[in-house]
Amino acid sequence: MNFETIVTTAVVGSLAGWLIALVMKRSGYELIVDTALGVVGGVVGGFALRMQGIVAADSRLPMTAAAVVGAFILIVVHRKVWNVETAASR
Repeated sequence: MNFETIVTTAVVGSLAGWLIALVMKRSGYELIVDTALGVVGGVVGGFALRMQGIVAADSRLPMTAAAVVGAFILIVVHRKVWNVETAASR
C-alpha cells in the first residue's frame, strides 16, 4: 500500500466512524473513540482485502468500500465485546 492509499482509507474510515457513531447512539463512547476505531478499521480493512486479492490497490472506489466495511466491522465488534454497560446487563 502506498501512502496515498493509506491516507485515503484512513480518511474514509474516520468519516465512516463518525457516521456510525451518529447512527448507533446507544453506546456511551465518545465520538473520538468511534472515529479512531474507524481510522484503524478502514486501514486494516483496506489492507486485508488488498492482501487477499479482492481489491486492487490502485482502485479508489473498491478501496473506499473496503475501508467503510472495515470501520463498520471494527466498531460493531468493539461495541459488542468491550462495552462494559452491555456486558454487565447480560
